[in-house]
Amino acid sequence: MCGISLLLRRTNKKAYSDSVLQSLLGRRGPDCYGEVRLEIETGDGTGLELYLAASLLQLRGDAAVASVPFVHPTSGDVLCFNGEVFGGLDVGPGCNDGEALLQALTVTEDVPRLLSKLRGPWSLLFWHAASQTIWFGRDVMGRRSLLLHTPTTGDAEASIVLSSVATGGIGRATVADIPAADAEGDNQPGSADDEQDEAQYWTELPPGIYSLRAGPEPAANGLPATNVCGPGLPGLRICPLPWGLSMQRHCWSDDDAEIVRLSLYVRPEARSCPAASRAPSEAEGALDGVEGRVGAGQHWQALPQPGNSLLEGGAHNTLSTQAVRDPDGAVDALLQALQSAVDVRCACCDGSAPGGSGREAEPRVMILFSGGVDSTLLAALAHRSLPEGMPIDLCNVCFDAGRSPDRLSAWSAMQELAGWAPARRWRLLEVDKTLQDADEHKEHLLTLLHPAGTVMDLNIGAALWLAAAGEGRLRFPEPLGSKVSMTSAEQLREAASGAAVSTSACGGGGQPHALYRSPARIVLLGHGADEQCAGYGRHRTSFRAGGVPWLSEELSVDMRRMWRRNCGRDDRLVSDQGREARHPFLDENVMDLLLQLPLDCIADLRERPGLGDKRILRQALLRLGLPEASQRIKRAIQFGTRIGKLSNRREFGSNRAANRVNAGSLALSKLPGAPSCTSGDSTSGAASRVHA
Repeated sequence: MCGISLLLRRTNKKAYSDSVLQSLLGRRGPDCYGEVRLEIETGDGTGLELYLAASLLQLRGDAAVASVPFVHPTSGDVLCFNGEVFGGLDVGPGCNDGEALLQALTVTEDVPRLLSKLRGPWSLLFWHAASQTIWFGRDVMGRRSLLLHTPTTGDAEASIVLSSVATGGIGRATVADIPAADAEGDNQPGSADDEQDEAQYWTELPPGIYSLRAGPEPAANGLPATNVCGPGLPGLRICPLPWGLSMQRHCWSDDDAEIVRLSLYVRPEARSCPAASRAPSEAEGALDGVEGRVGAGQHWQALPQPGNSLLEGGAHNTLSTQAVRDPDGAVDALLQALQSAVDVRCACCDGSAPGGSGREAEPRVMILFSGGVDSTLLAALAHRSLPEGMPIDLCNVCFDAGRSPDRLSAWSAMQELAGWAPARRWRLLEVDKTLQDADEHKEHLLTLLHPAGTVMDLNIGAALWLAAAGEGRLRFPEPLGSKVSMTSAEQLREAASGAAVSTSACGGGGQPHALYRSPARIVLLGHGADEQCAGYGRHRTSFRAGGVPWLSEELSVDMRRMWRRNCGRDDRLVSDQGREARHPFLDENVMDLLLQLPLDCIADLRERPGLGDKRILRQALLRLGLPEASQRIKRAIQFGTRIGKLSNRREFGSNRAANRVNAGSLALSKLPGAPSCTSGDSTSGAASRVHA
């Protein structure tokens, strides 16, 4: 499945229907759509209606799935599953992982323990008929979207709603939940948390396993649980629920130490950095993509020696001593873990499934490709995973007529890949767009972004959504041995400064072909590489300010908030194009490995940008034989594609003026000329549709 939704309300003679939600779910899962309606009764005798809806983008299973949601024929249990089971559950060859998960959930006596074992991205809604319990949740990193609405106190005629997508834009709603600040204690761009005075109908559900029981007793299922009504969880504030219901959050099973570590995500070096003494970093919008000054080297003296504290006490016992103590061994270990992560993400797409293609002539995988360290490494590992005769689409979006830094880097990286693996059919899919293209789809983008709502969210969202469409012109590598001037540092610098350098002038034999749409349903993205390997400008700021402890704390904070800042938002954007986002750098084994490695094996911010940041990934590219890509400097998507610069000029007059007001974290409602939000906007419209 790809789109899921649940609505619980008091029994009503008027049938529930939401055509907007159905359309949005259908875009995520074009192969199949279905709904299930159930009548249940609470402990106090209140009659309730439970609606479950799902859409399917089928990538697994030999046979076409006949209907969704999945309904167990004897127990009456119902499952809406959005994700992929890459491990932790036996899924036989040719079987659908969602159907296998339903069978396991039906017979288990401990739902949280079963879900804790799963490996891969997921969000789900599960109705357990025998116990009259609704189970729901998201994986430990929140890699799949799940939004929540709970009604205000005493609003017995309202609804409890969970959905992959929102059915309204950004603005004030008539009924709402106001998300609390992060556990880290600071509001961050990407969620518009500074707008807490404006109630939001939808909020991102924090990662975890939750239950909602219609009967008189809460669901225990063997593991401790916390009532999340009232003050609730960090990032989630829920008013007391109507009809005598209570919502509980269940602990990840401590049988799985890896998941527990990832759910807490604290780098060992950060433990010497008291949160109260750590100054927050500057806004991401002002720093990401900017080449900061090289920090002073004295801070690095605080780093523990490799192989000492990480192996004591058995806290991290899955990594070999040699890998921890030897930087070369660390690179080898990471390459092995990343290769396995890419392998499973390329392989879990059955050619006989309706969404699969058994023909090697068609690409199975599309990579969002800037030509930088992360995407080039993914492309190289995908080459080692896929059949040799299968092409790989390297998708690059540009908002500046082919002159953006990422376009030129992408062309250069494809040339290097073609020389490294000449038998592979490398194809650069050039997606050329303008601000006007983004404006044309703005209302739809705002719906997908919600509840995120800053200028940065819109710029990133427009670039990602248009790229994920995979529609553009194909360009092929220059013949081997020909001179390719586009790789020169001079031209890349000219592009970064705004000079008019076109790809046609730089690569004569690689002229683009006719308009093309990639048939690939899997999209590989580099999410998590910068957050784990110190790739952002703010990481240098933290290192300069407080050395290794502050840098480690910044990395830990980045990982703990990815669910709210990146993962849910970007899942909604990519899936809306009928494709599935897969994130090898957020594979559980990869994350746990990087969490165990000493920081000096991962990055050395005493070195200049393009050398010390993400050092372990750069060394991995060198190990593979791709030296040019290993030296590229990080550019965030809004800068590398030029949408940020062009948007700043239009909205604020110049980049400098935009930086003065910290434009990246500015709420869209506060843009010059933005319409004021009222209770009659599109979000309130969503509320009225849901309550119809």
